[in-house]
Amino acid sequence: TCNFDEYMELFKYKNYHGCFICDFVDQGLKSGDNSYNYGGDFGDYPNDLDFCANGLLMSDRKITAKFEEAKYFYQDIKFVLNENVLKIINDNKFKSTEGYYFKLMIFDNGKLVDEQLFELNIAPKESYDLNLSSLKIQSGSEILLRISYHAKYDYSFANKEHEFGFDEFLLNSSLKNGAHAKGKSMGRNLEIIDDKYVVGVKGDGFNYIFNGRDNNYGGLSSIKINGEEFLKKQISLTM
Repeated sequence: TCNFDEYMELFKYKNYHGCFICDFVDQGLKSGDNSYNYGGDFGDYPNDLDFCANGLLMSDRKITAKFEEAKYFYQDIKFVLNENVLKIINDNKFKSTEGYYFKLMIFDNGKLVDEQLFELNIAPKESYDLNLSSLKIQSGSEILLRISYHAKYDYSFANKEHEFGFDEFLLNSSLKNGAHAKGKSMGRNLEIIDDKYVVGVKGDGFNYIFNGRDNNYGGLSSIKINGEEFLKKQISLTM
């Protein structure tokens, strides 16, 4: 899906009619060992390699990050945060939000601390300003706001409570205020970490470390912002 956000932004032009995602699901063939194969896996030549294995869903219908990204940009209700006001925009041309309910969740350092359900009947192409000034934010915490909208009823295509869309916003975090976020260290005062076991880079208020240089199991193992570690363990593929 590449720069899908920039593509969807073009729909603001009235004469733009867009395109479509041609591969909804991977078309790999299941083999005896329960793996899914594509061009070249059968000793076939010439072939198109993974040309038919780049869909939004995997061959066994498991969801991918591409699916989640497409869902996010296709959602017809948008959210914009400006200081203490969350603007909820109904981007539908003919349908109100009467058939949905909204869920507002607050996370403090990753822990759910508040959850509120509410309903709004926003007319098509209209918006509603939700005041967030009553939220109590601890200065030393990372506060994440998650807003989503769900089916109020059962539909032929979705069950009641199904999540149609969401957005997330950092209300308070060292990630928002660090030098890295302001671009102060880009190309300046950078220190390269280079030894037998790890490689990385340090700058004003941040450092990134990749380990495993001496084996085949390397990866991003540390992200520190203003002295705070943001990874519990090394990032690795799970597929």
